[in-house]
Amino acid sequence: MPTKIVIALLVIAALLRVGFVVATPSYTPLHDDRDYDRLGCAIATGGSYPRLPTKRPTARSCEIPGQQSSKVPVTYRPPGFPYLLAGSYFVSRPFTNDRVTVARILLAFVGVLLVWLAGLVAAEVWGRRVGLIALGLAAVCPPLIIVGGSLLSEPMFASLALAAVLMMLKHRQTGKSVSWALVATSVFAGLAWLTRSNGMLLIAVLAIAAIGPSPRLRWRALAPALLVAAVSLLVIAPWTIRNAVVTGELIPVDSSSGPTLAGTYNATSLNDRVRPGAWRLINQVPELRKLSETYAGSDYQYDTHMRRSAIEYVIANPTAPFVVGFWGTRRLFFVGGGGPRWQAFSVGVASQSPRLGLLVAISVWIYALLAIVGAFTRRARRASLWFWAVPVMLFLSAALVNSELRFDLPFIPWLVMLGALAIGAATRRLDQGREELPHLQPDGPHQ
Repeated sequence: MPTKIVIALLVIAALLRVGFVVATPSYTPLHDDRDYDRLGCAIATGGSYPRLPTKRPTARSCEIPGQQSSKVPVTYRPPGFPYLLAGSYFVSRPFTNDRVTVARILLAFVGVLLVWLAGLVAAEVWGRRVGLIALGLAAVCPPLIIVGGSLLSEPMFASLALAAVLMMLKHRQTGKSVSWALVATSVFAGLAWLTRSNGMLLIAVLAIAAIGPSPRLRWRALAPALLVAAVSLLVIAPWTIRNAVVTGELIPVDSSSGPTLAGTYNATSLNDRVRPGAWRLINQVPELRKLSETYAGSDYQYDTHMRRSAIEYVIANPTAPFVVGFWGTRRLFFVGGGGPRWQAFSVGVASQSPRLGLLVAISVWIYALLAIVGAFTRRARRASLWFWAVPVMLFLSAALVNSELRFDLPFIPWLVMLGALAIGAATRRLDQGREELPHLQPDGPHQ
């Protein structure tokens, strides 16, 4: 891609993201971002992942009283993003006590990295023109800017997922069973799992993508897939060992899947007439509140029993995933399941102004419509099935579990790329039309 144009688009992306941080100085972490801030502070000041119970840091101080005397080890959240926050807090502490703004500026540049990677992936699959258009669409995408302005893990996860996909594309171009790009794919995929729990699904998709040509069941064909799995597991291994040491249980990365599933798959959620099948906090589910109190002292036990509760509910109500998926899809694209109230709520969960809800919804509609057009272009079929399996996996893991705005973010780059295909096809037709116009000759002398 032309270097000057790429740099210009990345500068625009950076200005928009840093500008959003500057324009929203009142941002205060209130939800998951508040807990990420607590974890980041505990690591920056205590040198390790915290134990429970711990108090929360104040707005101007990362110090958490009583952190070292607490007893229960924490395994609920993956460690990747808290450690990124901790790094920014530790480095900035001698210069400013406004750690949140420093972290938001850092995440603004993580968002710029995401934009660049979306353009690189699109260019790798469909060429320079589509890559540049994708870069431009990602640079100005409101959901990427707004969610990227919160202390949330999705921009980091999406960037790692795109980096892993880009490296897999590079590997498949080599025609080799093993390459440096395949190893890089595995490392990025492992880091993605250390950032969000559905990174485990990304590893599975990329391992399948690495399988060699027929016959696929022979060792030579399966070896690259096994390498992806092995290297990814090596990346997460230090954290798995840490979890085993502090809890005595085998917890590969985190223990959040149970409460996440149980918060969606319960009678209170599925019978809600306003937001059917929408995820909710466990303490808002009467039938789960007592279970939550019983196992509050252990992340592992809490996770296990909440997962069991969700599975039992689905077994007793086998249509529940279809109901959740139907309404979750509508909410992800802001076409039902709560209307303006959902728009405001979904943005508010990212601790941003609910007034941004309509802007986000309109932009999602525009990008989704462009993506639909792009999906029906001939060039869309040039991408391999494994390539499309990545956004499908990211989409389903949101639609079937939690359909809030922040969970849109990891698959929005694929909407951007499909939209770039649509615009690229239109501009190509315009170019062809100009080439086919007859050259007009000047009029001769009038008789």
